[in-house]
Amino acid sequence: MSRRASPDRRRQIAQAALEAFSASGFRRTQVSEIAKLAGVAPGTLYLYTASKETLFLAALHIALGEQPDQAFEDEQNLLETISVKLTLSKGLPSLFQASRSDGYGVPPLEVIVEEVYDAVDRVAPAIRLVERCAQDWPELAALFYAELRPQLIQILTSYLAKGIEAGLLRPIPDLPLAARLILETIAWFAIHRHGDADGRFFDSVAARATVIDALTHAYASH
Repeated sequence: MSRRASPDRRRQIAQAALEAFSASGFRRTQVSEIAKLAGVAPGTLYLYTASKETLFLAALHIALGEQPDQAFEDEQNLLETISVKLTLSKGLPSLFQASRSDGYGVPPLEVIVEEVYDAVDRVAPAIRLVERCAQDWPELAALFYAELRPQLIQILTSYLAKGIEAGLLRPIPDLPLAARLILETIAWFAIHRHGDADGRFFDSVAARATVIDALTHAYASH
């Protein structure tokens, strides 16, 4: 069982874990490296956490803007908890409702793109963390790339089909590919441009507005 620590110390350790894992991935990151970044001795670190996996979960909490206390205190199924944390359903009410509707009351594409962009932007540090660690953590890669991302693409595909049926969108040759294009465009501007040589200097407000304008006009019926 982990030692009780102050919220500030736990947050300090979790922030150090986020920096280390985001830079080096899961397997290559050493607990001693996290301890050094947190300003504590490696032996001391183990008084607060039982495992490297717990440190990753604490890092994920910080990346999502949450307090890491729960990560340190509870015994949890790691991949299941990661899945729950990365599910965007709470941040995509219009998209999820539209994908399950009978075709009536389907919102305009602009509303959907805005919603998805903002949801992805909110979790961008967490996505960067997961994508980096998935490079050397096969189970995490399978969860993210074979389960979570395909689920979102499937929901976007369902929305596009209903939007075409409702006359809001023009006919699209390949709906899943169009859904993937929408998601990847959003992901690059909301997440990956920050790691690009010049993309990180783009104005965030202008980037968001440009993506919404481009995708809306690409598929909306005229």
